[in-house]
Amino acid sequence: MYHCAAKISFDPKDWEEVLETGIVYTRNLLRACLQMRIKKFLFVSSAATLHINKKDMELRINENQSKKKYSPYVISKYFCEKMVWSAYKDGLNAVIISPGMIIGSGNWEKENSQLLDVFLKSRITFPGGTSCVDVRDVSTLAVRLIEENIFGEQFYISAENALYKDLAYELRKIAGLSKPIIINRKILNILKYLRPILKIVDRKARFLTDENIEFVCDHQYHSGKKIKSKMQYHFYSASESIHFHYGNYLNEKFNEKNSIKTLNKNKIYRQYDSKHMI
Repeated sequence: MYHCAAKISFDPKDWEEVLETGIVYTRNLLRACLQMRIKKFLFVSSAATLHINKKDMELRINENQSKKKYSPYVISKYFCEKMVWSAYKDGLNAVIISPGMIIGSGNWEKENSQLLDVFLKSRITFPGGTSCVDVRDVSTLAVRLIEENIFGEQFYISAENALYKDLAYELRKIAGLSKPIIINRKILNILKYLRPILKIVDRKARFLTDENIEFVCDHQYHSGKKIKSKMQYHFYSASESIHFHYGNYLNEKFNEKNSIKTLNKNKIYRQYDSKHMI
């Protein structure tokens, strides 16, 4: 069984749902797997959990305070990992993969899949960086780990580490667009205090929270060395991924545009036919 589902959102209004979907649903799924004696289980976590300070997390839970804040998505993945290892001790053959930022195609408007859409529509980018990996690599490795019966381990999946500005520049360059503009942490913190006013003008201002600012300014780098060595695997580079999925993006947008034109034409034809029905 592959557990890849999660609610991903950086909108404060969705935080409770993100935590519930991640933690409660995963707990229920693990219990069902143990009861039904599922033989193999792979959990897709996030490389961002590597940056969690465990002592700090315990303070957050026990005393409702924290020196460093984390997004609900990262918190949910942290506790899900603990539950997976608990189920592993109880007899479930489990393995965890923790990808960096996944570069992929489809669902362009979704928050976990809008990298290309965001970088293309806006010149704004951020000073942080992340490990990144192609979705084709993630799916291939997930299948191989299960097929080769590799359990009781956690693998960070990263092709390379890159700055957001470099990823944005690469994408906008091949699209023939102007260079991105970096908004630094200082400016983001100033805008955060103006959020109540800015939300009136632009709803995206609601994303200006401490957790989100920390996320886009941090350098969340990871190494995929362990799984490269274990599986003798070669990753797509970030540049190769961007070019490939940008091609898919263009094709999908082109087909979508043509579909709308076809629907409009059919609508006009139907209206014409109805007026001339005998």
